Amino acid sequence: MFEDENVPEEPTNENENESLDRDKIFDNNFESTGYDGSGTSFNISSQYNTGPDFLDKLEYDMAWETIQELIKGSKLMKFNEPDKDGTYKKLNKLQINEVYSYVVMKLPLFPRVQVFSVLQDYFDINSSKFYDSLSNTFKKELIEELRMGGDLKEKTGGPLF
Repeated sequence: MFEDENVPEEPTNENENESLDRDKIFDNNFESTGYDGSGTSFNISSQYNTGPDFLDKLEYDMAWETIQELIKGSKLMKFNEPDKDGTYKKLNKLQINEVYSYVVMKLPLFPRVQVFSVLQDYFDINSSKFYDSLSNTFKKELIEELRMGGDLKEKTGGPLF
């Protein structure tokens, strides 16, 4: 079709001369990289991070419903009712112990850690404040349960949460 189609190209010496004239040590461009590192993320992709384990969430939801039914049918419901402005009053130390004691007494086979977790979420109390407000007996029960479950290996001298 074309005249030069089947004719092999002759190599040019320009490339050879150019590579000989260029000094690899002094004429480098190491400062200018092709990759700048932006956009690198070490977060797990959302397709792998699906949130809490299904069984853990199911167990937590079941515990929430059980404790909520227990509280709704008792005098403790007054602690979780909004005032005229729609704000919820924070529980004091005595009330926290009263609520925790009541739930533990009514649900003796429930894990204490689960009761702790649900109650602190239910009444919207910071875990540190909730733990600090508990009596020493309840704190000891929580620590023993955590140790027996393997979640707490050694004795702690400081705060648990």
